[in-house]
Formats: sequence, C-alpha cells, structure tokens
Amino acid sequence: MGYLLLHDFSSHCQLHSNELAKPQFDDPRVIKRPATKDSQTLSQPQFQCTFCLMKLSQKAWKRHEETQHLPLRKWICMPNNLPYRNESADWTCLFCHNPFYEDHPTYCERGIQQCQGRSLDERTFLRADHLVQHGKTVHKAELNRDDLRAWMMKSPLKQQEWGCGFCGERLKTWKVRATHIAAHFRTGMDMSMWSDDRCHPP
Repeated sequence: MGYLLLHDFSSHCQLHSNELAKPQFDDPRVIKRPATKDSQTLSQPQFQCTFCLMKLSQKAWKRHEETQHLPLRKWICMPNNLPYRNESADWTCLFCHNPFYEDHPTYCERGIQQCQGRSLDERTFLRADHLVQHGKTVHKAELNRDDLRAWMMKSPLKQQEWGCGFCGERLKTWKVRATHIAAHFRTGMDMSMWSDDRCHPP
C-alpha cells in the first residue's frame, strides 16, 4: 500500500510538471475583437476646417483650407490667352512645340481655340496637378515644371495678417497661422472652442 501511495504521488508530480512545461495557448472559445477604427483614432488629434468645420486628417487639413477656401496660388491655362511663356524669348507653342506665329491658334490641333473661348475662371485651377491633367485631356500636351511656374498666379493673402480663433494671437503670415492653429488641435482643442471675434483685432 505504501508503495502504491508513493507511486501515485510520484505520478502526480510528474503530471503536474508536464503541465507546467506545456506552452500556454489562448482559449479558442474566447473571441478577441480587433481594435476598432474609432478606438484607434480616439487618441489622435482631430483637425477641423476653420471655415466649413469639416473633420480632416492632419495631412489633409492645411491643403483643404488652402485649395477650398483661401487659395494662395492658382494656375491658369493660357493666362494671356496664348500658349507660350511670357518671360521666355522663345516663342514656341507649349502644346505642340512648334514655332508660334500670329495665326498659330487657327491651325494648331491642340485645342487652343477651345480654351480661348472660355473665361479665365473656367480655365483656372487651384492645384498644379489639375492643370497638368487639363493639359493632357484637352490639349494633348505634357506641361513641365517651367510651364506650370509661368502660368501660376500668387494670391496677396499669403502675406496677410491673421488672428487665431482659439487664443486671439496675431499671426503674420498664412504659414505661421497654419503652424500655430495645428498646435492647438494637437492639444485636443476643436472648433467648439473657436471664436471668430478673436480673429479680428480689438
């Protein structure tokens, strides 16, 4: 009997030791739910357009305000109604790259007259890539960086002074404004705390 008890105790210890040595696996009956998108973004700062209150990612916020509400730059197809660069002494059509003569628009097959018949607003773009796409689809042309630079118009708003609707601080340029307001959003502030009255000097 004593031998049996000793044998049983020894077997029990060996079994317990084997259980401890086994790797521990999660219970397959327990369903783990992946973190939801909402829970992942709760800790991220919420950026909002200070004009239309749209919620945006930090990356899209500044671009949205500039292009949708206060464009600092715009690109016009043929701002002087002709497809060449004003600062260039080389009078070459930017669409077909042939020498530009007075009657060129009448025989160039790149849609010059199509745009000449439109108002400037109808051929104005708030993003350079949109003008590039216009050049491809309407004029069958590849506009390069120099072409885009020649047809870009800057807005005087770039150097205008701005006020912060969160704290009232005066901001000298649009770039300074964007950096300053982004810092407020990163601290957790939102547009419910914004006051347009603070944007104007007393």
